[in-house]
This record gives sequence, structure tokens and C-alpha cells, in this order.
Amino acid sequence: MNLKNDSITSAGTYGAGLAPFLRGARGVDRHLRAVPHREARLAPRDTALHSPIKITLAGWLTPGLLGAIQMIGLFAIVAGALGFRIDDPLGMFGMMGLASVTFAAIILTLNVWLGSVGRFLGLVLMVLQLVTAGGTFPWQTLPGPLAALHHALPMSYAVDGIR
Repeated sequence: MNLKNDSITSAGTYGAGLAPFLRGARGVDRHLRAVPHREARLAPRDTALHSPIKITLAGWLTPGLLGAIQMIGLFAIVAGALGFRIDDPLGMFGMMGLASVTFAAIILTLNVWLGSVGRFLGLVLMVLQLVTAGGTFPWQTLPGPLAALHHALPMSYAVDGIR
């Protein structure tokens, strides 16, 4: 018996958009605190007297900047060490940075609203996005409810944008 194996198409670097998503999401999640350390040492009534915008920006910008720094390193690895050809390097770095600060904002919001439960839900959200973003396999092959989440969760757009 002779078997013939023909390839109709190839996926090539289909998962290439996934690495920035994972690195940025997990790195930001690890360094994010709902309230900055300095503000946490104050009595609750003293914290309430400070500008909520200042507290929010301090809690969000630090992990957002850390994520952007991670994106520089990851970009260097993807473009330099792995040799992926990137048609629009500034656009790719911009998309990676935007994904990082967006995830930081989502996690910060969950932490502020729900405390430690929000941090756990952020981790669950990251895993859900891993499955539905289409970074490991085509999202079109997902069951209906998970495929619907592809259009609702932000990291799907980040993976598509990076590709």
C-alpha cells in the first residue's frame, strides 16, 4: 500500500504572534499592584485624600513601563535572534506595547474591584485568552462559546495585530 502525502498549504510561523502576548501578559501580571507601595503604607483616610488619578497612574504606569521594556527585549529576540522578518518594526513594537499596557489596565481594574479574587480572575482571563486568541491554533476550530470569546477578549486583537 502506497500512501501519498500532499500539503495544500503551510502554517509556517502561525504561532509567531503568541510569544509577545504570553511574555507581556505574564510579566505585567507578576509586577502589578492595585495600589502603589507608598500609598499602601498610608492610613485609608490619608489615601482617600490623595488624588485618585495620581494613585491610578502610579499603579498602572509602573507595570506598563515594565511591560514596554520587556517588549524591547522580546522584539530583539524575535527579530534578531530568531530572524523573523518584520515588515513594520515600529508598528509591531507599538502593538506589543499597547497589548502590555492594556493587560496592565485590565488586571489593575480587577485588582481594585475584587482584590485577591481579581488577581486570580486575571490569571484565568490570561489562560482563556491563550486559548481563544488564536496564537496556538486557528480560533475558527474552537467550539462555539470559545470562538465567541475570540471577538470579545482584547488579546485576540493583539495577536492579530502582531501578525
